[in-house]
Amino acid sequence: MKVPYDTDEELDEAVNELLTDIASGADDRHCFSESDARMEGTDRHW
Repeated sequence: MKVPYDTDEELDEAVNELLTDIASGADDRHCFSESDARMEGTDRHW
């Protein structure tokens, strides 16, 4: 998945929002999600 961003803070916010939405969607269906994200070619992860 590609997420457009201009600043590191913008990317952090977008990824955190996506992961929160995934967890919330699972919770709404009485399930859970163990999600994480990594930026290819870097040591960044959320």
